[in-house]
Amino acid sequence: MNSCLPVRVVVADDHPLVRAGVVATLNDPDTYLVVGQARNNRETLALVREHRPHLLILDLQMEDYRPAVVIEECLQAFSELRILILSSRSDASDLAPLRHLDIHGFVAKEEAPERLLQAVRVVMAGERWFSHQVSRSFHSLREKARNSPENSLTVREKQVLAALVRAKDNQAIAQELDISIHTVRRYVTQIFQKLGVKNRMEVIVWVKENGTL
Repeated sequence: MNSCLPVRVVVADDHPLVRAGVVATLNDPDTYLVVGQARNNRETLALVREHRPHLLILDLQMEDYRPAVVIEECLQAFSELRILILSSRSDASDLAPLRHLDIHGFVAKEEAPERLLQAVRVVMAGERWFSHQVSRSFHSLREKARNSPENSLTVREKQVLAALVRAKDNQAIAQELDISIHTVRRYVTQIFQKLGVKNRMEVIVWVKENGTL
């Protein structure tokens, strides 16, 4: 961390008191420089593009963009960015969309300010830091993924599944994968059976709930 002092930080949370609390916790101008505060994900992305901070402390519950979208776009804007999630929710269902993303830490909002500082130091040292509850939730997600029905899908079935999630009809899937509509129908039937769903809408819901693809 010493190589990039002071650490440029963007704090993103839709609650002013939370933002103020985080800024107050980072009250060490020789070490941390808060270059921007965002009230929503749109402002977050704009500040990352403008300031190219070393660290983004990001609330998970801002609703103008899905968290996965803003995280991916921020990393595309500045690949060296370190991302530390700050959230009041740490259940496996809340973390599922983040499972495949390159986040560097996760702090629960109910933890003491000292824990946030500890997480920041660890993350800026090039390592990862997750609260105990989050670590347990991610472990639960890994176990669920290991035993997921999706693991029984063939490579081609996964390609068809991805097309179904994008709301492609059978004709479009056949053209995209260069296979016959009859073959597409067969794959769709097999996918329904393996995932235990009855229609395309249930497929989309299943993928969303399980954080796959």
